[in-house]
Amino acid sequence: MGERLAIGAVALLAAAAALKRDGSRNAAMWGDLPLRFAHPYVSPSLRQLTSKQAEVRRVAYALKQGKAGEDHRLAGRQMAAVISDVANPILVPVPGSSGSTRVNRKLAEAIASHIDGATVCDELSRHGGVQSSLKRRKRGLQSLGVPQHRMVSRGHCPGPMFLVDNVVTSGNTLRAAREAMGGGTGLVWAANFHPFKGRGSANWLSAGSVVKGDTIKFTEAVWGGSRHRPRYLGERINTARVLKESYGEKTGQHTFSLEIIESEGEQPLAPGAKTRRKGRNIYRISLQRLKWIPTAQDPEHTEAARQVIAQEKHGRGDAVRARRERQRRGSRGELVDLGAQRSRRAPDPDFVLQPPGQNPLIGEESGKARKNGIGTHRSPHGSVRYLMYEDGQIVSGLQVVSRDGVNALVAYVYTTPSHRRRGLASKLMKKARGDFQSVEHAKQEHLSQDAKAWIKGSPAKKSRGPRRKRGPSRGRNTKIAIVKEAREIARSELAGCGVDLQSHQVGLCPYLAWAVIVAAHRAGRHLVLQAGSASWKMVPDHLDDGVSPNYFSYVWANPGREWRASRWHLGEGSLPEMHIWAADPVTHEVIDLSTRYIPRLAENAMGEGAWETPQLPDYFWFKSGNPPAGIHYEPDREATLIAAAFLKRDGYVLPGRGSTNAGSSAKFKYWAACPDFHSGEIIDYINDPDRAVEITYKTFAKHVDLAPLREQDHPAMWRISSPDNWAVSFYRSSLPNGDRIYFFDWSRIEHIFIDPAKPWPSTREMAELAIEQQRGDP
Repeated sequence: MGERLAIGAVALLAAAAALKRDGSRNAAMWGDLPLRFAHPYVSPSLRQLTSKQAEVRRVAYALKQGKAGEDHRLAGRQMAAVISDVANPILVPVPGSSGSTRVNRKLAEAIASHIDGATVCDELSRHGGVQSSLKRRKRGLQSLGVPQHRMVSRGHCPGPMFLVDNVVTSGNTLRAAREAMGGGTGLVWAANFHPFKGRGSANWLSAGSVVKGDTIKFTEAVWGGSRHRPRYLGERINTARVLKESYGEKTGQHTFSLEIIESEGEQPLAPGAKTRRKGRNIYRISLQRLKWIPTAQDPEHTEAARQVIAQEKHGRGDAVRARRERQRRGSRGELVDLGAQRSRRAPDPDFVLQPPGQNPLIGEESGKARKNGIGTHRSPHGSVRYLMYEDGQIVSGLQVVSRDGVNALVAYVYTTPSHRRRGLASKLMKKARGDFQSVEHAKQEHLSQDAKAWIKGSPAKKSRGPRRKRGPSRGRNTKIAIVKEAREIARSELAGCGVDLQSHQVGLCPYLAWAVIVAAHRAGRHLVLQAGSASWKMVPDHLDDGVSPNYFSYVWANPGREWRASRWHLGEGSLPEMHIWAADPVTHEVIDLSTRYIPRLAENAMGEGAWETPQLPDYFWFKSGNPPAGIHYEPDREATLIAAAFLKRDGYVLPGRGSTNAGSSAKFKYWAACPDFHSGEIIDYINDPDRAVEITYKTFAKHVDLAPLREQDHPAMWRISSPDNWAVSFYRSSLPNGDRIYFFDWSRIEHIFIDPAKPWPSTREMAELAIEQQRGDP
């Protein structure tokens, strides 16, 4: 997409960076660049990768490392098949950012080993090094232009020339190589046909919103076959002028009327043709718009004038969405349509007993079927089904619906006739009331006779008398209070920075995670910081074409073994791409207060109308092993350390675990765990082979008090004393102040115990002392 554009008086036209299929299966035109590729490249930030797509991505990163092995042999064999129709090809390795061709020369040699008469011509280099394109993308920067690559040729390579590289995204690297060599065709392992937005000519901009008068360039999927058996044919890139746009009166669908200027790819449209497209289809893949530049004929054609038009359009869109929201609610503000598919006929009574994810009125659901007991299955549309299993069969079911995740309404309840009069439905109701603050029945006029009899005959709750409390409360009311206080903490802390939590702000997740950790600490619960990758489904399955982005994600790409590799981000006051949330290390719960902002952030990045699934709840608080459908969180230790260092730099201190030196036991007391620290120095310090001595569980238990962790049902306590438990190991070490400690390593998370007879150390002070001592080491 790096072609140069000539500014005209009416419209700025250029050859679109379109996919033109030719006789070869994997040949394409990347704008003005001829290209052959072995596989398409799919970014995990756009879709949940299939096993094949994940393998293509893994091999791409392995090729970049330049270590010859099975991956090189695989890539060489498959890339050779792409050019098998060319006799005696000349393979020219493209130099990397440092100017060396070592990595791509190995790839070219692997390709040549599978083709008779192939020659590797290493005659391309750079006039000095340049910044890595991969690192620029991770920092959110635009790709380098063709002149900035500074490619130079050292000689001539006669014959059919192929420029060998790993992955092509913008195409500028191969264009620079082709310009230096005087020709050639790109040959890559993988081609990214959904590149990051904002690349290319300075006159083409990433389009988060489209207005009347725009000249846009968008990609769309082309389908053949019948309506009931569609067949994907390929993609088509259209350059068009927006004649008008409107929101439907009944459905609120955003529709554009377009005039085609240029169309390339599968079944191209005729120039000058008039067509209509729904907004969700235009915004779906790689949408760009032409910058508004004043001309002699139209001096008012400016970005400022376009902004006025955009504000008017957004006002109409907000009004339509507000009207649609009112239609979805009753006169008292009650939700009457949660987004599930509706039917003119009432469903069969036992439809609630269908297996998870197989009910067409509910859609996809989380959780798996069980052999015995109660299974909980949540739908992204607000439905929760509680199913009673006996010997793998579903014998009773209760469905509730909720919009806010706090209050629920009973929708259906049904028990098979052979299993009635056993209280199964009452057990499901008890389970539902434990998950929601309130669970109400429908109005009397909407109840069946059986439902009225069941409600009337339900036994009242029996008082069990006072129960011994085991640690802090973990009920729903406590969670709601923690979330409410966390928002107040974040609002007061960020108000001085001019940040309004009511608006859709970028970069709030670290501060919201810190706020909920502080609020939980005040309530007696210990939460830890977590960071890594997260993704949310934004296109439902029935609208997914299998090609376009269907997830909005923040993908953490580990910059290296040392978290200091990203210190430039911290120095600039920013973070690398990641998502940050809080977690309970005891109950394995994930807490994320930033979910209310995700849909708007997705539409800002992917285009208006890109988010087509129901709105996310105001916050997530769920078990990590049972997430809502279409939601994925993947924590990473290095990302967590960077996030903690970022908060520390801004003065946001994470509360440590433990309190004062209570108790007179001589055994060592639990102090802190790895996630409680702001950086990795203290963990590296205590794990130093010169300090850490591995001991047996018997020796560890002799000196350490594990009773508090057992009372909290800490998961590490399960089989901790078993000799075949490979996930746990025990050590004796020391802190930077010289105090002896004991710690156990559970799945690479260190849990540290200290002597209660000595002053209780500060986690921050110990980390700073570890840094000072490491700097003083020879």
